Formats: sequence, C-alpha cells, structure tokens
Amino acid sequence: MPQDGSRYQILLIITDGVICDFEKTVDVIITGSSMPLSIIIIGVGNEDFTKMDELDSDDELLSLNGRRAQRDIVQFVPLRNFLTSSGYNGNYGVTVMARLAKEVLAEVPGQVTSYMNSKNIVPKLQQGNLTASICSFCSSRILVLNPLILAIISILIPHRHFLSTQQCSYLRNLFGFLRFPCFEHA
Repeated sequence: MPQDGSRYQILLIITDGVICDFEKTVDVIITGSSMPLSIIIIGVGNEDFTKMDELDSDDELLSLNGRRAQRDIVQFVPLRNFLTSSGYNGNYGVTVMARLAKEVLAEVPGQVTSYMNSKNIVPKLQQGNLTASICSFCSSRILVLNPLILAIISILIPHRHFLSTQQCSYLRNLFGFLRFPCFEHA
C-alpha cells in the first residue's frame, strides 16, 4: 500500500459477533495505524460489544506489549443505537440511515488528516471537471469504494459541521471532486 497519500483505504466490517482473538486484533490495528487506513465496524444484534468499544480508541490510543498505535483508525458503531424493536427509531428510515451514515463516517475526516499529518503529506490539488475528478478519485484515491459510500461522503461532507478548517482543506485537495466552502473558525 503506497504511503505517499495517493491512496487511502477504508475497511468496513459488519459483524454480529464478538472478537475471539482480541490481542491479535489489537496487534493488527496497531500495525495498521501507520498506514493510510481507517476501519469502520458496525455491530449488528444484541451482543456485548464492549471489546469493540475498546478498539475504538477515542480516549486513549491502543497499546499492546509495549507497542502503541500511532493514531486512532477505528470507528465502532452499534446498529442497535439507531433501531427499535419495530425497526426504525421512530423516524423515517431515510433520517435514521442518514444519522447512521453520519456516525459511521464521523471520524474518517480526522483519520485522513491525522495520517497526512503523520507523513507530512500535503494532498495535490486535483484539476479537471467533475466527471474526471470522480474517475480519478475512484481509480487512484481508494482501491475499492462502494458507490453508496461515495454518495454518503458527498452528502455529509458539505455539511462540514464536524470538519475543522485544516480537515476541510485536506479533504478538498485529496478528494478533488468535492467542491464546498470551508467553515472558517474564529
């Protein structure tokens, strides 16, 4: 995997179970923390996802046997937080799914930015029209990108209420097809 900022991977894991090999999982995540990688885990069902919450190291970076993650690369979201026994959480399905998508992708901008900062990479500004930029994004920015995730990113990032000016700038340059004004902090 190139470490030059030309590609960034997002691994989506949907699981209905608990982790049986927690230490090995932590070890792999620590290794991955130096790579252009984000891991999104969606927990389905009523399992005890306590260990998954530990992987989502929002408060303290993961460590194991003296090794410490370079940055937080995991976002864990339990699907049950968005559903009731009748299905949707009392809202229209689209609203619930938009909230889920927002939560699932909430940490990705910061994770991309932290990777770029850790490698002293300044994304190159993409030139060209929208179609060319999307094609460039799909082929050279992320190896495998689900069109739904592309649509969700396109919808959520313009709202930018979770983006700093620096994150906004990085993402605008990295994903050239996203043309939106950056929120300027006072």
